[in-house]
Amino acid sequence: PVLDARVDVIAANGVRRFELTDPQGRFAIDSLHGGMTATVSVEPPVGLGWLIEPLPQVVNLPNGTPLTFTLGLPNKTVTGAVHTNQSVPQPVSNALVEAHRVDRPGSNSTMTDGSGNYHMLLAPGLWRVKVSPISTTVPADWYFPDEARLVEFGRTITPETKTLNFDVILADATVNGSVQLPDGSAPPFSVTVRLHSDEGIGAEQRVDNAGNFTIHIPHGVYQVDLRIDSPLFAVPLIQPIRAKATG
Repeated sequence: PVLDARVDVIAANGVRRFELTDPQGRFAIDSLHGGMTATVSVEPPVGLGWLIEPLPQVVNLPNGTPLTFTLGLPNKTVTGAVHTNQSVPQPVSNALVEAHRVDRPGSNSTMTDGSGNYHMLLAPGLWRVKVSPISTTVPADWYFPDEARLVEFGRTITPETKTLNFDVILADATVNGSVQLPDGSAPPFSVTVRLHSDEGIGAEQRVDNAGNFTIHIPHGVYQVDLRIDSPLFAVPLIQPIRAKATG
């Protein structure tokens, strides 16, 4: 049974109703006039949006015969690898690879293996695929400069496999600093330090109770912004900084 699948009913007179399935996959939609036809369609829940929706069914109202819909397993696959962009690339293991539908709700995710490879089943349609580190990712400190990449599968029953590789940039520089009030004390309110480059790389961190911060980021030139949670203070003009690679 599938919980929270969306069931839509469109009657011949234009009346629309919908309901989400219960934990047993059941649904019941009433308040529809008899003596006409209606089209019933089903969409997978967001968390199972990689499944294939079944074909709609046309019924005569009132309909006393239970309808059964079966969500199909997809035959579309996106595969690839995540590596660092070094002269000798390193595989990135346990990186989180996420796919989100662009043309309708739906998502799926997977992890890279020890060689940095991944594969993921998706339904037909347009998907945004992104990669990000989690607590068990090795190496852990890196950035992917683009928010996501797009992959599209045809709305056919023909199996398809498409490849998306990700080259991530290691955070080989460290930016340390502190934020102080005019009297030299640490701010008693929230302050976030934000770094961003013209190449689309950015990072941010909230300062600690002493006003200090440490940000690991790829080497390069960065603009520096502060986000302060107080109307009593203004952010000073901060010149760009150059973060140099360490080691």
